[in-house]
Parts: sequence; C-alpha cells; structure tokens
Amino acid sequence: MERYIGLDAHATSCTFAVLSERGRRLDSAVVETNGRALVKFLRSVPGDKHLCLEEGTQSAWLYEVLQGHVRELVVTHAYERKRGPKDDQRDAFHLAERLRLGAVSPVYKDRGQLSELDALRAIKKEAEKQLIAQSHQHCISAVLQTCPGMGPIRVAETIPIIVSPYRFRTARQLWAYSGLAIVMRSSSDWVQTPHGWERAERLRTRGLNRNYNRRLKNIFKGAATTVITQRLEPMVGDYQRGLEQGTKPPMAKLTLARRISATVLAMWKNKEAYHPERYRPTP
Repeated sequence: MERYIGLDAHATSCTFAVLSERGRRLDSAVVETNGRALVKFLRSVPGDKHLCLEEGTQSAWLYEVLQGHVRELVVTHAYERKRGPKDDQRDAFHLAERLRLGAVSPVYKDRGQLSELDALRAIKKEAEKQLIAQSHQHCISAVLQTCPGMGPIRVAETIPIIVSPYRFRTARQLWAYSGLAIVMRSSSDWVQTPHGWERAERLRTRGLNRNYNRRLKNIFKGAATTVITQRLEPMVGDYQRGLEQGTKPPMAKLTLARRISATVLAMWKNKEAYHPERYRPTP
C-alpha cells in the first residue's frame, strides 16, 4: 500500500496532503512546524510513505527530521504555479501528485545524495584547521586567544586583517575601522538671525560609521556574543551593569564589542596575554 504525501512548509505551520497510489485524495492536515508534531502525523499514515517537499529555508531541517520516518523523501526545486487558485492545501496535493507521477526534479533524494553537503563540511573543517595552523606561525596568535570571546578562528581571521596593531594609534581608530565608532548626524545646522548665521539647536541622531571592514565588525560582535552567552568573567559584568542602568541590549552589546577590540589592540601592542585580575570594569 503506497501513500504519496505532499508537504507545504512555512515558518509556523505545515500542510500535509495524502494521495493513494491511484491518485485518490485520502487526507490533509495542518500541523505546527514542530518536529515532534510532524513525525506524529507521518506515523498516523499507514503503508509505505513517499514524501515530497519544496526546497526552502525549512527544507534541510525537515529532511533531517523526517527522512527516517518515510520510505522515500524527495526535496524538489520550488515550482511556481502561474494559473488557477492557490493555497497551502492545493500546493501540498500538487506536490503529492507530481511525486506520484514521477514528475519532480529532486534537489537531493536520499542520504547518499547528501554526500556533497558532507563533503563541504569536511572541506570547511579542513580549511579551518589550515587557517589556525597558519595563524600559529605568528606568536601573537597564542596571546590574542586568551582574550575572552576571541577563539582560534576569530584570531586567525583578525591577524591578516589588522596585520599590525601600530596602524591604529588609539582604540578609537580601530573602532572606526571596525564599524564600531559612534557618529552624530545632523542636517540644517545653521539659521539666519539678525546677528548673522548661528548654529541651530537641533536634535542630532546617533549611529555607527558606515565605512568599515565588515569582517572585522563581525569578529568583534561575535566575540561579544560569546562573552554574553558563555558568561565569561569579568567582561560580562560590564554588560550586565549596562542593562541594569537602562542601556538597551544592542547598545550594551556594542559597548562590549568595543571593549573587546580595545583589549585585543592593547594585548597585541604589549604582547601580553589577558589577565582577568587586571581587568578594570566600567564604572
């Protein structure tokens, strides 16, 4: 007994449609986009199950969750229906029918065809290993890795970007290069008065500088995220104090990223590892 199932997936809900081997519509259901709920529905369908879904943001996750609960799982290229009515249930039945007729173009059809993804993961892992090995040729890498949030990969990426810490006389210059510098913006600054042109009292907006190295900004903001999530002392204390004083989380995280970048610059210039006991918390 063969069952052909179409799955129309969205962020919050998934629509199933079930066809018999002769194309008769047997069932349809709307299920929460939740692994347990999706598996529960599939287990309720008797017979040998063939499942089809379209490639999208949810497809890789759905494949990993559902492939062990069906005889066949096909992820196909997205198909745009240009005529007739359209809704989730129709789309699901359309996928089931195309699968039944063998009219789908699989992106990947079984675990064997995921070997390309597995190969890419292996290549990524090997590339990271080589990147770290290259960075270890510079003695400063071992020093910088002691900074909270700055692991081997982030340090390996930072070294070829900055090259020399003496490019930056102060931490503020590094902040500007990393996109962490706060700048004030205003417009229509001058008004004419009987005494001549005078600066107007206008509100100025605050933001970050727009000309910066994006990779370096991601490194320092990623390091800040690591410090926050892993609660690495004592820097996380500054973040918590900022929140307690009313600072919004994004600004508190930005302040932490600036602190980490300034610490990295000082450690690099002084060639001195990070010492938590010497860290001076923000008052």
